[in-house]
Amino acid sequence: MRTKQLLTGLIFAILAICSCEMEKTIETDVFSISYSKGSSWVDYFYNATIDQNGLMQVTETNGLTKTNRKSKYILDDSEIKMIKEKLNSLVKIDISDKYGFDNENNPTDLPVTKLKYKTTIKSDSTSIYFPKENELPVELNAFLQTIRQVILDNDTLLNN
Repeated sequence: MRTKQLLTGLIFAILAICSCEMEKTIETDVFSISYSKGSSWVDYFYNATIDQNGLMQVTETNGLTKTNRKSKYILDDSEIKMIKEKLNSLVKIDISDKYGFDNENNPTDLPVTKLKYKTTIKSDSTSIYFPKENELPVELNAFLQTIRQVILDNDTLLNN
């Protein structure tokens, strides 16, 4: 009788543990990020790719000055950690294909920003053009701010 009660209690305990909803931990140890900004109006294109090892590769084309460049930078551990934290938040949501393209009163000559990322479990991408206030999800906005800051801190040739 006692064994039957213990066995029943054990089964209920296992079911309770299994039915608990645990927060998914998403591993972003392996990732690739592509951030680009460009405008055909001024024949300008900037692309930065970042990987989990901290390698940032930049390609920049400026048609007005007829200059092209390719540069490589190595990010420090704190920057990689910051990117992983923001990416971990971003992969938990689905981002839209595009933001900010639906307002007919927008200027027509601003650059378009494109973001694409790939992890071992998920990839997603979006295009952004003059989004409305609060149109971007908080996670996407925070991620973009982090990527822009990392680029500004490392790409010493940007805007030169």
